[in-house]
Amino acid sequence: MIHWFGDSWTIGDGLAKNYGSYSDQLGESLQSANYRFPEKFPKTKYFNTCRPDMGFPALVSKRLGIPFTIHGNRGEAISQMVCRLKWWLDDHNASGSKAIFAFPTQSSGRHFYIDNNYKTVQGNWSNVTPVCLDWQETAGFFDTTLHINLIYTTCLANNISPYFFCTWRPIKLIPEIDMVHQDCWLLPPSTTLSKKAFGDDTGNQPPKQYCIPNDKHPNFIGQQKLADTLIPYINEII
Repeated sequence: MIHWFGDSWTIGDGLAKNYGSYSDQLGESLQSANYRFPEKFPKTKYFNTCRPDMGFPALVSKRLGIPFTIHGNRGEAISQMVCRLKWWLDDHNASGSKAIFAFPTQSSGRHFYIDNNYKTVQGNWSNVTPVCLDWQETAGFFDTTLHINLIYTTCLANNISPYFFCTWRPIKLIPEIDMVHQDCWLLPPSTTLSKKAFGDDTGNQPPKQYCIPNDKHPNFIGQQKLADTLIPYINEII
């Protein structure tokens, strides 16, 4: 059994526009909090553009014939994955299974920063002053390392084998406090699945031929390319 955690790329965001709405094709394999708890996260708001059955985690798992669950959510950050994992383990025994965490970017990389009036602001990098960026980048290395340490130790404490890779932006860790065994990285944190698959470091927007028009998410060909690239690494751990 493999449990997948990640952001919108892992749940096929954008694919519903061309392939129709998700209609429970994965059944209980889809454990995303935004889908399972509509009273907190309305399905129409968070999943009307998504096809998690067509995202690369589902494609990889189906091709290899591995039972799986998907916990991806739109806009997910590493810090949120810590919470998703903890909440899910409160009600589920995953002992003896594997968990794969597809990290999108640094913990601070979802464009949150603090302005000069101590107000939390979310926006584009172009709106952030260089001083804020320098501080946030440094703080992000520290936060990212601690969050991944927490995911790692939580998995080990529950007899789960954790594995990690970066989906579309590499991350930097602080070696002095990094607790994760290097064998747990399917790809080094200095590279990304996107770069391996598409041959170009394009961040969270794939090259045109692999990108949904007017969207930054992979089209179905792009999702298949991501799955093809990842399968050899998954084969090594199953």
